[in-house]
Amino acid sequence: MRILALLMYATAVVCTTLAFSGSFETARTEEINGVIRVSDGLVMIGLSEKYDEPYIETLVLKIDFSGEVLWVEEYGTPGDDVGRCLTVTGEGNILLVSRVENAGSARPMATLVEEDGDQIWQKFYGKNRDYLPWKACITRDGFLIAGQCLTDKNYFQAFLIKTGSSGKLLWERDFRKRNLDAALDVSTDLSGSIFLTGYSWKDDSQSLWLALLDQSGKTAW
Repeated sequence: MRILALLMYATAVVCTTLAFSGSFETARTEEINGVIRVSDGLVMIGLSEKYDEPYIETLVLKIDFSGEVLWVEEYGTPGDDVGRCLTVTGEGNILLVSRVENAGSARPMATLVEEDGDQIWQKFYGKNRDYLPWKACITRDGFLIAGQCLTDKNYFQAFLIKTGSSGKLLWERDFRKRNLDAALDVSTDLSGSIFLTGYSWKDDSQSLWLALLDQSGKTAW
């Protein structure tokens, strides 16, 4: 356990995000998809795959700066839940974002936990289908979740979800262009403006995709 944690810690410091496959003291497979630094260590999110239902759960573990595992938790539903990304608030609470796969589709699930992993709330979002969250960040009054989803026009489009600090959905945007698009990162500035970056496929060519939105989700450019 300690050796595995140290290897994960070293990889995280160098690469910021990491992935591993193997045994985590159980006869199952684990994978880490994201990592953030907190005041007393690193928190990682991914999945734990089992051999009975639910087969896949969101796996979250926290280690200190010496590589010692502080806690390990699984969060999820009766469906398959893959931990995708996470962010930390100024109070030290951690927002975990997962892709919940059920009944042939997938939607985003957000779980807010305390520093010790205790759950505060869990919410589900999505007006479209087949969501794939890529990035989450905090705002002055809540959270943003960015990624891609399948719209009713059967195009994979970039999406952006804004929630309040209690997890209540404030608004959701998809950009409904005729290309294959994805939002891979999201950030905000002091004024509350939102900056999205990702990619757009058109005519067998991939291009950089950028967007600037105001606090209400209206596109500036």
